[in-house]
Amino acid sequence: MESPRVLEPFQPSEPDTWEDYVERFEFFAEAQGITDASKRRATFLSYCGPETFKLAKALLAPAKLSETSLKDILACLTSHLAPTETKMARRMEFHKRQQHAGESVSAFLAELRKLAQHCDFQNLEETLLDRFIGGLSSKKARRRIVAKEEVTLASALKEATATENYEREELDASRKAPKPQIEVAHAMDELEATPSQSPVRGVESDCHYVTEINGRVVQFPAQGKAHVKVKIEGQQCDMEVDSGSGFTIVSDQTARTFFPRGHSYFQGMGTGWTPVFPLLFLSTV
Repeated sequence: MESPRVLEPFQPSEPDTWEDYVERFEFFAEAQGITDASKRRATFLSYCGPETFKLAKALLAPAKLSETSLKDILACLTSHLAPTETKMARRMEFHKRQQHAGESVSAFLAELRKLAQHCDFQNLEETLLDRFIGGLSSKKARRRIVAKEEVTLASALKEATATENYEREELDASRKAPKPQIEVAHAMDELEATPSQSPVRGVESDCHYVTEINGRVVQFPAQGKAHVKVKIEGQQCDMEVDSGSGFTIVSDQTARTFFPRGHSYFQGMGTGWTPVFPLLFLSTV
């Protein structure tokens, strides 16, 4: 024989569920065929749990529970666990409600309906529609809904659900997409023409720049200094190439070595030109 279903105890730590618990008890008593007032009281006090029993006893003291009607017991517990808010306070709570992270659009709408139960709105469906659209976390869903000329609560829920599913699939696809593997590249030392492995995070101090080629991060070394052998006044000279300058400045000692018969610097420069610093010689090679 199947045992009768049992109503679980109420948890005073969750006062928001009190009204639902009382309503469930009414259905439970009806299902069990309990109509006698004293038996209904005994059934409630037996099933409500030790914490709720102690709370009711304390709230009604010095009166005894056995001498108090179930209606008065429930009214006393309700005033303590779920004190009545003003209509304005309930409406403020309703209008502040936003869709939470991870909350589906259907669950969000259900919570709005629950909050609106005691707000006494004259046009409930229109008020629910406004708050539903304004509270959606998806900007894309809001834009798609308000772009329509005629919007009902059912059509808004349908549009928001479709957008929610699309965004979820898009997020799942981006998470599953393979990420490019960054490998260790070889860099050429400045002074030695041998490759040396260098992690990208620890770029060598002589590295000129780093770039990515076909999914691989490549480190390019700084270029070495370029030298060329030239003849100056018939003498061999090792010169460093400077492609950014049309003139080469040398020291006094070098100038006297290679240009013992150096020409006047102002020769061929025209009139009205003054150097920014004193020069000894000018020679063309």
